Parts: sequence; structure tokens; C-alpha cells
Amino acid sequence: MTEAGALTLTDVEIDHRLDLRLKRKAVLDGDDPLELWAILDEASLHRVIGGHETMRFQLLHLTEAARRPNVTIQVIPYAAGPHGSMNGTFGIFGFHEGEPTCRSSRPLREASTRRARARSGRLT
Repeated sequence: MTEAGALTLTDVEIDHRLDLRLKRKAVLDGDDPLELWAILDEASLHRVIGGHETMRFQLLHLTEAARRPNVTIQVIPYAAGPHGSMNGTFGIFGFHEGEPTCRSSRPLREASTRRARARSGRLT
């Protein structure tokens, strides 16, 4: 995925991004792993990036990850219609203390965040 799109990266930049991704993945392992709750749009599961073999491995990886007790993967089906994350990506980070923090690639209105949380019960 780091080679897809309009990005032109050097081998050093690709290696650096890969290293960061592997470090992020490592926090899901170990004695006290972090919890991950990922919500994907169904379209992302059908969009072929890197060829069919790459997609097969990506889907197998998601299936294996979803078997972990600390990982939840949900899919927003096409039938759900418009949803709060159509305008960009966002992450809600929860910590042991304090309220969750939302980070977005675009500004999110509070109402959109509430609707997204309410709809999460209807995901597959």
C-alpha cells in the first residue's frame, strides 16, 4: 500500500514506513496488548490494490487479526448508505484516564461522531 497512489517514495522512505507499521502492529501483541477496534467500509474490501494475490493475503490477515480477543473488525455494508466517515478517516483513541480523543483527516461535527457511534451497533 505504501507504493500505491500518487506517492513517489524512495526505498528508504518505504522501509521507514514499513518499520513504523511493524512497530504499530507489535503493540497488539505481548502480555498487555492494546485493544483495536477497526471499522472498514465494505468498498475497501473490494478495491483491488496490489493485485488479487495481495488482496487475498490482506483479507486473510484481517481474518486472522479478528480472531484475537483484543481486536474487533467491523464492516459498514453498502446497504448502510451514507455514514459519518465518508468525508475522510478518523480515529477515536481511548486511554485509561479521561475522555476518548478523536483525530480526523477532516473536521468532524459532534453530531456526526454521535451518529457514527450509534450506527456502530448496526455494523457486521
